[in-house]
Amino acid sequence: MTLTLPTGEFDAFLFDCDGTLVDSMPLHHRAWSQSFQENGASFEFTWDLFMSRAGMGLHETVVALNEQFGGSLDPVSVVTRQHALFRAGIPSVLPVVPVVEAARAAFGSKPMGVCSGGEGAIVRAELAAIGALEWFGAIICREDVARGKPAPDGFLECARRLGVEPSRCLVFEDGVLGVEAARAAGMQVVLVDPAAWRPSALETASER
Repeated sequence: MTLTLPTGEFDAFLFDCDGTLVDSMPLHHRAWSQSFQENGASFEFTWDLFMSRAGMGLHETVVALNEQFGGSLDPVSVVTRQHALFRAGIPSVLPVVPVVEAARAAFGSKPMGVCSGGEGAIVRAELAAIGALEWFGAIICREDVARGKPAPDGFLECARRLGVEPSRCLVFEDGVLGVEAARAAGMQVVLVDPAAWRPSALETASER
């Protein structure tokens, strides 16, 4: 995968975490699937269904799936189990190499931030696992904003903390909801497809 950046200069780079900097989506999918199964979900949590919710907050994901499938799953129970399963696998996550290399090249010369729909402690653990935690001057997570993606709140707060105008920020995102959020914030977007380089692409494809 090669990244094609828009022409022009940008004052800051903003990154989603899961699926953009960190190739954690297969791990997230397995953790979600097992948690839903253990909690008695009536639906199969397929890869396509998972990706359709990429960028959404965890509790909001369960609520939305309850509405979609007429279920009554307890968001706290599902998310607590998903957290435990995912945390156990964090040391094994891999970087999305082209994106991480772009961030590495900009580190020290351009303000950078992370805007994620995930929990702060998990996002920071993932960034630490790929050796990138110290690169970012602002890390905005689900608990830091009133509305998650596709609302623009997280990206706008990230730009504010970095002291950069939103229109001068370039966002790296893999999720549809994240792209919507970035554009709603008035930012340009680089769409990331981690499956284009992923070493475990065949394994992931077999899970879909």
